[in-house]
Amino acid sequence: MAVTRSKAVEREEVRRIPGQGAGWRLQELAWMLAVGVAVVVGLTLVYRAKSPDLAEIEQGLASKKLLNLNELSAPEDLVPFLEASGACFSLPSSLCNAWAS
Repeated sequence: MAVTRSKAVEREEVRRIPGQGAGWRLQELAWMLAVGVAVVVGLTLVYRAKSPDLAEIEQGLASKKLLNLNELSAPEDLVPFLEASGACFSLPSSLCNAWAS
């Protein structure tokens, strides 16, 4: 296997024009900051939309519009809530089975 050996003196020198090196970097930094702010704003909006409003939940539980399934002790405790929601208990079983399929 061939090995290339070079010395620092033999390599070409990189020529830089003074004053032009940092301009595009500052522009890149500005765009990165703008995109970062946009991402943070977007994530904040999604979080606020998806997080539940605890006051609304408490009101729903107190007015019996919401049901806490963790507090049920038997399946029979669920029947009044299902009847109030308009489940198919009053319909013949053939119609209820047709809806289920």
